[in-house]
Amino acid sequence: MADWITVREAAQVLGVHISAVPKMIRRGDLTKRAKRPVLDRGEVIAYRNARLAAQEALASERERPQQPKPPDLEHDWLSADAAAAVMGVTRVAVNARARRGRVPSVLSGGRRWYRRDHLELVMRAQAAKRNRVP
Repeated sequence: MADWITVREAAQVLGVHISAVPKMIRRGDLTKRAKRPVLDRGEVIAYRNARLAAQEALASERERPQQPKPPDLEHDWLSADAAAAVMGVTRVAVNARARRGRVPSVLSGGRRWYRRDHLELVMRAQAAKRNRVP
């Protein structure tokens, strides 16, 4: 035999304001019967457990740091730190050169990305300019 509870008791079990329970019923999250008390305690507890599990999953998702993703998977993309290491300069210097248009880069996801082959071309051009005989 089912154990029936009132809307007020369901609100206490769910840890919500009493006005939220009828909204849950209208959404179809909970089902009521015509007689009073209207809600099945087992269904309310199962819904509470599902809500808690969803909240925990959302909290753990927020805690997990999101790794920046490169613009595509076809090329070898480097972050500013990795590009600086390849070029032998600081991250600030690489980003400044990119803003001035001296090093090709792409902004994706709020970060600046550098293609390894483009950096190698820039470094070869700089070396050729240094080694050029006037």
